[in-house]
Amino acid sequence: RRSSDLGLLFSSGTIHKEQRRFALRNLRDFGFGKSSMEEMIQNEASKLCRSIEKELDRPTQLDSKLNISILNALWTILVGEELDMENPEDLKVVNALNDFVRTGGFGGHILLQAFPFILKLFPANFFVPEKVKTGLDLIKNLCRPYREDHQQTVDTDNPRDFLDVYIAARAAAGTNSSFHGVAGSQNEEINLLDMFIAGAETTSTTITWGILYMLHHPEIMDRLHQELDDVVGRDRLPSLEDEPQMPLMSATLHEIHRSAAIVYFGVPHSNSVDIDVGGYTIPKGSTIMANIMQVMQNKDVFDNPDIFNPDRFLDSEGQFRSSPHVIPFLVGKRFCLGSSLAEKELFLFFSQLLHTFSFKPIPGQKIPSYSTKLRDESTPNGIIRFCPQYNLIISKRQ
Repeated sequence: RRSSDLGLLFSSGTIHKEQRRFALRNLRDFGFGKSSMEEMIQNEASKLCRSIEKELDRPTQLDSKLNISILNALWTILVGEELDMENPEDLKVVNALNDFVRTGGFGGHILLQAFPFILKLFPANFFVPEKVKTGLDLIKNLCRPYREDHQQTVDTDNPRDFLDVYIAARAAAGTNSSFHGVAGSQNEEINLLDMFIAGAETTSTTITWGILYMLHHPEIMDRLHQELDDVVGRDRLPSLEDEPQMPLMSATLHEIHRSAAIVYFGVPHSNSVDIDVGGYTIPKGSTIMANIMQVMQNKDVFDNPDIFNPDRFLDSEGQFRSSPHVIPFLVGKRFCLGSSLAEKELFLFFSQLLHTFSFKPIPGQKIPSYSTKLRDESTPNGIIRFCPQYNLIISKRQ
């Protein structure tokens, strides 16, 4: 069976239903998306801030340390361990993850997503750059010892993490189950890879866009600093309990989602029957791509959609009002299963970064445009719309 038919992201039919239902139920049992994860996420954000403090007041970048910090909350749920941002081997894997996604490993080129029959005309891996193969091998090598160790030490009555529960499900699976035999082992590996890749890259990319918007709009950053000081103060860290009292922060995060539109075409879907839409028939088995960018940049819904403006989500009394047209996690039965964790991570990481630091452009150095109308050829966009790379100066707030 092809790997594209397995796992969570690109499977379909019975396999997808079984794997997704299992993942949602069991990830939730281990705290996935619950407020009980808050302390873990805050600790990771604090470690990130301590790492950033080593590079204050001089030109720097937001690098792979951001990916590791974001990934750790998910990785702890999956395999019960953390990655170490000071460990060169862990950094090597996360850098490989960046290369893997940016060079087309995560879903491939958008044209191949839209026209998958092209893949059948060429040998396997024809479209896969060597860098992607190397990156995928490194990520698999990271997962392999965890899988082997869990297989030897699992106690099905006292599961430690998601991987333990998955191994138990494989052992109990019937022959018709997607958890059975070789397919079950393959699904286990691909599920870990899917969640590893999606769990790190999407949220870290969103934060990287968010800081770029702050560089372009320092007046918004100043207002966020003031809101943080008014609600949180300077003697503690932001918490999820503060979020309802921080309408500007909520509006800013909503606007980052809308403006960045990082999953701008969603993931490919396929219809199992003929569908009539607006007088057109979409034949069974077609590849369907959702234009998420158009939904979130629709000028009939949003005034000046190309301009980053959180105030569009604040009412006349300054309270946050979300929009049903902002759909970063997509919609329907296949909406992102990690949305609850991602929302909590985004709030806690972004608010702690803004609570702790100020971000400024390097004097005399132009920062990249965030306009969706400009195409930066140096920034690869496959299934994810990446933020252009930029340098900045980070300063500690008093």
